[in-house]
Formats: sequence, C-alpha cells, structure tokens
Amino acid sequence: MRQITVFAFGDQGLAYVFSPGSTPTTFVGFINFTSTADLRGVTGTTQTVNGVSKILLWVVGSGGFIARFDEAAGRWLTLETSNSTAQLNAFAIVPGIFGVSEVIAVGNAGTILSRNRAGQWSEVLPKPTTNDLHGVFFASGKGVYVVGANGTILRRTSAGWTQQNSNVSVTLRGGVRRLGQATIQLLVVGDQGTLLMDETQ
Repeated sequence: MRQITVFAFGDQGLAYVFSPGSTPTTFVGFINFTSTADLRGVTGTTQTVNGVSKILLWVVGSGGFIARFDEAAGRWLTLETSNSTAQLNAFAIVPGIFGVSEVIAVGNAGTILSRNRAGQWSEVLPKPTTNDLHGVFFASGKGVYVVGANGTILRRTSAGWTQQNSNVSVTLRGGVRRLGQATIQLLVVGDQGTLLMDETQ
C-alpha cells in the first residue's frame, strides 16, 4: 500500500503533518520558522534524487512569507526572501525540461512574484492589475494564469502578461487545466457558485 503524507497549514504560523501510522502532530525542526504569519497557500511537487522520489514544497502567507521544504535535505530550509510585504495567497510551479523551471506566488494588491532557477525572487512590475489575486496555475500549451478579485483573469505567455475578459465581477479563487479529447479546457472557480470554462483546440 502506498503511504501518503498530508500537510496542513493555517493562521498564526500553524503547520501540521499527518504521517502514516501517526496522529497529527505539530511540525518540529523548522529552520528559522518562528514567524506567526497567516499561511494562505501551499503547493508542491516531487523530484528524483538518486532514483528516489522526494517532496519539494512551498508555503506562502501574510507579510510576504515564503518557506520551502526540501525532503531531499530532510528539513525545512531557511525562509526565502521574497522582498515583499504583501499577503501572498497562492503558489504555482512551472515545470521545465529539467524539473522546476520557475515558481510563482500571487497576493493582495496585484502582487506577482517569480522565483527563477537560481532561487532569486523578483516582483512583476509594472503590475498588470491592482486587484487582490487569489489563485495561480500553469496550463501546458497555454501559459500561466492568475485569478482574483473583480473577475480578474491574467494570462502570461512569451509576450508577457495580458488581461482576459471573464465577463464576471465576483472574486475568482482558482483554476486548473483539464485535458479533453481534442481540446484544452481551462476551468476557473469563484464566489457565488461561479464556474467558468474556456475550451480551445
């Protein structure tokens, strides 16, 4: 049977791990993880080290908080410097040929942060919007999408960031790419039961 470890995060820096065969316990062993930031977003992937699959995990929150867990190193690494004080709400991984090529965090007041392969964070300026941003996802073949308040949908391609017309004014919370038989389907969800779908060849 495959063993699964579940991570959960919340307000005031609370972080829990649910490991196989154990009861939920508060994380221990954080490196400089003494912040009481409200944690708002988490995303992760796996990387292969010496033939063994390991977890690579990021957590974001208030005050520009970003922490990274590298299972290959066996611990939470030093808090990453985001150079931002904005509340960060969501995080996405952009895959590359050799693993993770970029990670993107989004937050309030139109904040979009990007981390390159060298581990350096930078903010997207000028901001494509000043609306609060709540979700970000990568859609292979389409680019990176960011969603947020007032029906905001942003798309990034090789040409840069552009506004997309959602035809709604509610807050959008997240999205995902769904593979159809002959099409690419993008699903976006938001407040008041909002479900948007874009389907292209």
